[in-house]
Amino acid sequence: MILIPQIYLKDGNVAKTEGTTSPIFQDDAFETAKNFKDAGAEGILIIDLSLTPIGKSPNLMTIKRIHDELDLGIYVGGAFKTSSEVEGYIRVGVELIILGSIAYQRPDFLESVCKSFPGKIAAHIDLKANKVTIPGYAVTTNKPPLDYAKSLVDAGARYILYSEVDHTGKTTDACIKNMEKFCNDINARVICTSDVSDMSEIEKIVTMDAARLDGLVLTKSLYENRVDLRGAIAMVNDLLLSREKDTTLTEM
Repeated sequence: MILIPQIYLKDGNVAKTEGTTSPIFQDDAFETAKNFKDAGAEGILIIDLSLTPIGKSPNLMTIKRIHDELDLGIYVGGAFKTSSEVEGYIRVGVELIILGSIAYQRPDFLESVCKSFPGKIAAHIDLKANKVTIPGYAVTTNKPPLDYAKSLVDAGARYILYSEVDHTGKTTDACIKNMEKFCNDINARVICTSDVSDMSEIEKIVTMDAARLDGLVLTKSLYENRVDLRGAIAMVNDLLLSREKDTTLTEM
């Protein structure tokens, strides 16, 4: 399992969120990605805010440079609407394309790009107060998350990006327990996008009994300097190493 820092890109530059205090985030996207790499990150999630179905995104070459020169795994999310947009990122080496609400609005599109780019497509499942929320939909749904996940996976999605918070927007112990169950019930790899508050929440997620959980995305906690990326990665590596040793001893 890896920690995945997230940035927002607009017109080639990092779009900082309100309250950003961490020096790791620079206006220059390449320098920010280099800071992540230097801290030990193996991958980066980039939300492209400049996607357009007409012409190439101005962020495409920036993302290509990050991929080529820093040898980071690149995962890109955004308002993808056409297969050609997806293809442009696949061509420059992006490992995973993360679809937004279009995966729900147009299941035919999801199935089509999954067939065209097998193993390269992911989709979101986000819960708030036990209800699945879909970007662009005015109301929450009553359908359980596993039903949505099965549809997405059956269409060909390789990864599910899963987040769950309570009614106040916090990632509680109950949310983490629900995610553990989801990871063990779904036949797909999972990346957690729940917004953690601090190192203790990272530890709780990393130590879950969830073999299909491959990554945890860090967003506000990094921007607001509540989590030190280098320290968090070191902690996760130590926890995983300890778990491997415990498993080995158990199997002897």
